[in-house]
Amino acid sequence: MKKVKIASVFLPIVFIPLLIYYTLSILSFKGSIAEIESNGHLLIDCPVLDFGARDDLGYVCRVQLSDETMITNGNGDILSFHNLELGDAVSVTLSKRQMLGKDVKKREVIATKIIRLRQEESP
Repeated sequence: MKKVKIASVFLPIVFIPLLIYYTLSILSFKGSIAEIESNGHLLIDCPVLDFGARDDLGYVCRVQLSDETMITNGNGDILSFHNLELGDAVSVTLSKRQMLGKDVKKREVIATKIIRLRQEESP
């Protein structure tokens, strides 16, 4: 009987935080390239957690690429960093689950894969 009581207390203590973490964190997101920095980072529109009053600000994530980051197009063809352009719609896969927030530090991520979904058309 003690095991049942312990389990009924212990399981929610472990399960609820895990449920919250996996519900609020993301492993990938879609957005448009807002800026290409000279240091090899991309600023990409990204979703942020919003628990309070809504604001009209658009948020960008600083996406760091590593030597292992794979960049492809929607057909799976390999691209280079130099193939990416402002306004391109991309899907970003992160190196780990992350909760993106309004704080700048919470929007700095490392990408393992970037897929260019749509290339911005030239005028």
